[in-house]
Amino acid sequence: MHLLMYMLVLCARVLVISAKFVSGIFI
Repeated sequence: MHLLMYMLVLCARVLVISAKFVSGIFI
């Protein structure tokens, strides 16, 4: 697996977790 793809997947996971965390606070 390429490093760039790994970084993209990692960033995507962080964004998803952040979105869940934020929505959990506001909802």
